[in-house]
Amino acid sequence: MKKTLNIVLVLACLNTANAQITTPVFSSKKDSTEFAQVQQSIREIFTQNPQDRQAELDSLMNLSNTLRSKIIGYRTIYKPQEAFTSYSDLLNKSVEPTSVTQLSISNNTSKKLPAIVFSCTNLNELELVNTKVKLLPKKLNKLTNLKSIYVYNHVSDKKLKLSKNKTVERLLVRGTESTQLPKNYQSFTALRELDLTGNIGLNSFPDISKNTRLTKLNLLNNQLTLTDLDRVSHQTLEELNLLNNKVTTVPANIANFPGLKKLILSNNPLHSIDPSIGRLKNLEEIAFYNCKLTDLTPGFEELENLRQIDLYHNQLKTVSIDLSKLQKLEILYLSHNELTSLTESIGQLSQLRELYLSHNRLNYLPKSMTKLSQLRVLRINNNSLTSFPYEILTLKNLENLDISRTNLYSIPEDMSSFEHLQIFALTGNKWEKDDEIIRIAEALRKRGTIVHLNTLEKEVDPPREN
Repeated sequence: MKKTLNIVLVLACLNTANAQITTPVFSSKKDSTEFAQVQQSIREIFTQNPQDRQAELDSLMNLSNTLRSKIIGYRTIYKPQEAFTSYSDLLNKSVEPTSVTQLSISNNTSKKLPAIVFSCTNLNELELVNTKVKLLPKKLNKLTNLKSIYVYNHVSDKKLKLSKNKTVERLLVRGTESTQLPKNYQSFTALRELDLTGNIGLNSFPDISKNTRLTKLNLLNNQLTLTDLDRVSHQTLEELNLLNNKVTTVPANIANFPGLKKLILSNNPLHSIDPSIGRLKNLEEIAFYNCKLTDLTPGFEELENLRQIDLYHNQLKTVSIDLSKLQKLEILYLSHNELTSLTESIGQLSQLRELYLSHNRLNYLPKSMTKLSQLRVLRINNNSLTSFPYEILTLKNLENLDISRTNLYSIPEDMSSFEHLQIFALTGNKWEKDDEIIRIAEALRKRGTIVHLNTLEKEVDPPREN
């Protein structure tokens, strides 16, 4: 069943990619050709009867996964944004240049920006799609309202050059070979946001050290490892998004970005974090969704301004750090790990509002959880509690409680008095006395609570977790 599910998921990804007109790029033509042949063979098997060729299908899936690890990026066929004025409309004079605030130039073979662009004196956003423009010239400074430039699939044979500019605050470059990306971005002195998501073969961290106004850097879907952070530092960067790269270790040099408030490292093969992360005193949100962490570094204890931690889908067997220092923490995601117990220090999180513990191996909750008076959401479904955790009875402000599929056989009558409870999920348990459970459920429903219960009723799955 698990193998079949994995196959379906892979095919779903393939279909999504086709719908987006996106194809993988490999470092060698041989790998690219072989990958295409493997995908074709998989599709052919699924048009027939896959059960009759299971061994062959398994072999092809393994080969497909091996080849996927060699992908260095994805080639996407971008289309101009419909809301933007087309360059052709400027040329045929169907619009006045001064009325244009958003302009898209696509599939243009010129290596220079067309002169008519500089007549668009009220231009706010400029988009270049599949162009060969070699230089974003200094003359763009005359367009004082121009704040954003988007470059998709830059196809010049040389690096895109950036002349001095004092007005552009947002620069986005996607779908471009890493060898064609700008050497650095210091010429754009007003830059506040840089987006280099989804480029091809990008494995080195961009040189942003002199972009002193930069606050947001998006580097999603690349090949970055962070092994070169020793050459880059930035004091004011507030948000760094590295989702879906090749990061295995968060190095000590992460401290080169002391202004960070949001750090996203989800979907990386990450297994270790240097304690120097604790020097990022301004961090408010940190995400390690779907990584390979087995525990947290003591550096986490020093992140006293953290408000949200996302550790969904890791391999955490324990949380050994002292959570008591994280007094501003409001949301803690720990679902889909291998936890068998929780530290008693969790009870010191006086501001905690949401706690996600589903799909672990917990058989009890810490007694200290009775102190979590601000808790609004508690999801402990798919654990091995066997008996109701009475710590929950003190959490009178709960609005969303999920204890589905936890091997429970009863719940206390006191649950019917929870006045703020909006959603209560109980499905998948083997109740000892159905009538008692139904009575509690009906009492809550009279208060307006949505109760998901499968005892003598049609089972309804609880709301899906975020």
